[in-house]
Parts: sequence; C-alpha cells; structure tokens
Amino acid sequence: MRKRKLFSIVLSVLTTLVLIETTTYLFFKMYGSSRLEYHLKVDDHIFKKNLINYPPAQVVNRNFDALLGWDEALVKTGLPGPHAFASRTLSKQHSTTLISTYGDSFTFGQSVNDDETWQHYMGDKLNTNVINYGARGTGVDQALIKLEKNINQGKKTKIIVLGMLSETIARIVNISQQHYWATTDSRSFKPLFQIVGEKIEWHFDPLKKLDTINGRKELMLFIEQHDFWFKYNKLRPVITFPYTFSFIKSVNYFMHDVKRWNDLYADKYATKLFNKIVERFYSLSTKENFIPILLIIPEPRDLKNLLQGDKPFYSEFLLNLRNKYSNKDLLIIDASKGDFDYTRFNRFPFQGHTSAYGNKQISESIYNGLVEAKLTMQTVQ
Repeated sequence: MRKRKLFSIVLSVLTTLVLIETTTYLFFKMYGSSRLEYHLKVDDHIFKKNLINYPPAQVVNRNFDALLGWDEALVKTGLPGPHAFASRTLSKQHSTTLISTYGDSFTFGQSVNDDETWQHYMGDKLNTNVINYGARGTGVDQALIKLEKNINQGKKTKIIVLGMLSETIARIVNISQQHYWATTDSRSFKPLFQIVGEKIEWHFDPLKKLDTINGRKELMLFIEQHDFWFKYNKLRPVITFPYTFSFIKSVNYFMHDVKRWNDLYADKYATKLFNKIVERFYSLSTKENFIPILLIIPEPRDLKNLLQGDKPFYSEFLLNLRNKYSNKDLLIIDASKGDFDYTRFNRFPFQGHTSAYGNKQISESIYNGLVEAKLTMQTVQ
C-alpha cells in the first residue's frame, strides 16, 4: 500500500514536470522564440572560433569597407560630376544640387521606390537635387565618417543632412553587429568612436588586417574590450533543454537584466559619445562652410509613446541638444513633430521602415525647419 502510494506520488510529480516542460517548450516554439529573437545569447566560443579560423574571404560580407565597416553599393544618380554615384538613383532631376543626405536605412529609404524617398519629396518641394548617401544598417557614427570621406573627395553640397533613427544610440557603442542583433550576419563588423580627452577618435585599424589570423585576433580583442553589446550578451538567456529552466531564466532576464536601445538614452557614456558625434558634425560644418541639419527620425516605439500621450524616448536628449546649439547654426529637425497619422508613418502600423507617407512627413519636417530658419534654395546658392 505504501509502495503504491509512493509510486502514485512519483508518477504525479513526473507527469507535472513533463506537462510543465512540454508547455514551456511549446511556448518557445510557437511564441517565445520570435519575441526573444533580438535577446538571444550569441555563443561567444563559436563566434570567436569562426572569426579567427574563417578564410579571409568569408570573414567579411560583400559590402565590406575597411573604413566604415560596410557601405551601400554605388549606383548611378543620373548626374554628371562629383555626385554621379550615390546610394540611390534620382528619379527626377533638377537644375541645381544643393543638398546631400547621410544616415542609415531610414535615410537610404529601404522598402520604398526611388520616387518615394524623403529625398525625392524634398527635391520636388525645394526644386533641387537631393543626393542620397544613406547606407542600410549603419550608425550615425559611420554616416559621419562617410560624410568626411566624401568631402575629402570633393562631394560636398551647400546643405548636408545627417539623418538618424532614434535607435542609432545603440549602434554607436557596437562593433560586432551580431551581438546587437542576434539574427544578423556574424561577418558584419563596424569601427567605432572612442572618447579621447575632449575629442573622439575613429578606431578602424582592426578592420584593415582581416586577411591575417593575427589581424582577426586583434579584432576579437577589440570587440571584447569595447563593444557594449558583446559585454551585455553574457546576461542574455539561452533557449535549450530543460525548457522550464530556460523559461525561468528568461523571466528573470526580462524582469532584471534586459536592455533595449531606448535604455541607452539614460546611459552617461552613450549620451556623451552621441553628443561628441554631433559636436564633430557641427565643427565639420564650420570648417567646410556648409549648413548642417541634424535629422532625428522616430523609431516605431517612439510613435507609440506619442499616440499614448507620452514623449519619444530621445526627448530629453534632444532638448539638451537644442539648448546647447540654440545660438549656433545647427538646424535640428525632429521628424516626430507635426500633425500626421502615426499608424501610417511606417510600412505597417508601428513596424518596419518608413512608408511613402512617412517619408512625405519627414520631407515636410525638414522643409518647415528650413522655412522657420529663413533658409531658401536661393539664399544658399
């Protein structure tokens, strides 16, 4: 009788454990994995082994650039002269070329046609060619270095827009793209700025030596020492058997350890570095005599905040920037301002890149900023 009772208890416990394990497995299989997609831990042992032992041709992706990390393949704009090649083709040409733009995929115009980018709408509104030098997946730091490189090659316009998605604050402290986006190609590496005294220096030396094992070891050490998301990766959960433990660890992670891009607007080092990047952009404009426009494009979660009567995550940072440059010739444009439908700004409601509608809103924001600053294409020629 006692054995039967003990057997019944053991069976009940085992059945309960199997039921819990099955439930947590199904949770991760059907729902949790997609929700955790950007929070899964990268296996650093495998990552390091692959990086060091890959043949040189497999260490980098096809758009590799030793100075920038990667860049867009150039296409013909349809114009003669220094702006004959850029990231996008001009769908319509004007008699002057007064504006060029730099930034990430939201500046490049991912998922829309050439005649649906905000540069196209700006060109129509201002009757001038607006050159698109955006590059997908890059940070505002890479965009600034690309601008400096282009100016040295004679590619300069009277007005230069440095565009950035608000989420870019997470990219300026990142080297290994996979450690920020776990699902990204493990061969995407970017340099980064480091604060040295009162200035910032662009560290890209490790990317020039990837054809040697020692060079790849140097890159690995560079990542370990300076990549914010590499260090943070150690806190991320691993989804594996037993799934019950994985579930408990995941819950603990989201309750106590999780960091998202918007959290970095409260990080002293990240905001200081961001400020230094803006300073460098402004200093470049005074040295090279162009009108600088800093364009902040809201991430979908910023728009959700606005819809709920709250502020974008970057609002305090932006306010400090406005105060700092209030008496200087830096035009700061917040594309979240204005009366528009937040649900239509992106290709899907609060998801994906900007739609044609959203790009029209961005062009309107820039146009209104120029009008407010009393800048016309006639006055800047």
